[in-house]
Amino acid sequence: MLKDLRQKTPYRIRTLIIRINRYPYAGVIFLVLLTLAMHLTIINNTKSYLFDEGYYVADARLVMAGQPPLNLEHPPVGKFFILNGIRLFGDNPWGWRFFSAISGTICVALFYFICRRLKMRSGAPFMATFVFALENLNFVQSSTAMLDVYMVTFMMAGFLCFLYDRPLAAGLCIAGSALCKFTGILGACTVFFWWLFRPEQRRNTSSIVIFVCSFFVFFALLFWLLYSLYLGDWVNPTERLKEIFKQASGLTYTGTIQYNASRPWQWILQPVWMVYSFIPQYIAMVSPTIWAVMIPIIIYAVYLFSRGNRTGIFSLAWFAGTYLPVLIAVLLTDRVTFIYYFYPVLGSFYIIIGYVLSELIVYWQENKNTQGGQLALICTIFYLTAHVMTFIYLSPLGVPLVKWLPLGI
Repeated sequence: MLKDLRQKTPYRIRTLIIRINRYPYAGVIFLVLLTLAMHLTIINNTKSYLFDEGYYVADARLVMAGQPPLNLEHPPVGKFFILNGIRLFGDNPWGWRFFSAISGTICVALFYFICRRLKMRSGAPFMATFVFALENLNFVQSSTAMLDVYMVTFMMAGFLCFLYDRPLAAGLCIAGSALCKFTGILGACTVFFWWLFRPEQRRNTSSIVIFVCSFFVFFALLFWLLYSLYLGDWVNPTERLKEIFKQASGLTYTGTIQYNASRPWQWILQPVWMVYSFIPQYIAMVSPTIWAVMIPIIIYAVYLFSRGNRTGIFSLAWFAGTYLPVLIAVLLTDRVTFIYYFYPVLGSFYIIIGYVLSELIVYWQENKNTQGGQLALICTIFYLTAHVMTFIYLSPLGVPLVKWLPLGI
């Protein structure tokens, strides 16, 4: 059947398909273009604010009017993108969300090259990036005018720079991540864990020293410079930091009532969601195909780590660096957290999923005539199909049916 189909396909089309298939970046280019197209398709879905969008857009309006912003909880970089989006496209959904969509699209490319730098098996980077691009929480967060997508973009850029032995650039990028949201500093924890446990026999101490020093220098300098640029006047960085920490520290479970809040251990042990909007549908929820395999992935990553596998080491460093500090902080301070705080952690799971799927495909290729080989292929197809279907069902691109489910909302 496949042979007959190939024979009926025009020669020029067959030649084009073969050339595209041989080009190593064809898959990721397709995913990048698909992601960008999906974001731009829905960017004007709603003219209402989605969750925290109202705070950041309102602050942008105040700054444009020459007045001080009201929301002082976060550093300026993410807000700076929203402000300039409004200046570029106007005070409308395009202005609010355009740079979020661009950042989310850039993340797809960054994640792919992170996987390639880990020297994963051929096909694994594309598999992992496919899962990443079509994961609901990732897509929703990069479709809204919130700060997390900017933080994750800079964080991934920092990871990639350090993997390519560019500690100075890595320090700059992680500083940029922390200047979007202070939790971006957790990217530095991931970099440190990777440097500490990576399988290379010779550990270059100067690289981590350069990274740490550059991070602090760039953060201090850019915090003062960009905040002054954002407000249109020179600011006292020490006083501004005090204001940020004062506002952030007041958001605790005992001090406020937060119906959408969830604690870090819940993100792994049970499905958690937040409804930003029913129609159009924006549900902040980790895709069930990711959540269902989280614990096995962590266990498998520990196994790969014990064998000195680069993929396992980096995945575990990513998870430990971005998740465990949040867990400890909540236990110590009772700080309110939400499901989208889990967004920076999810890349650690996508990497292992891509790794496992590529292993299953290789096993099938080597054992096509055995029941085990056929089972490996069936499991791969079933998982990828289920992942795509849950994305279509949950994402803003889907039909808004989630509200009819008995989710207790």
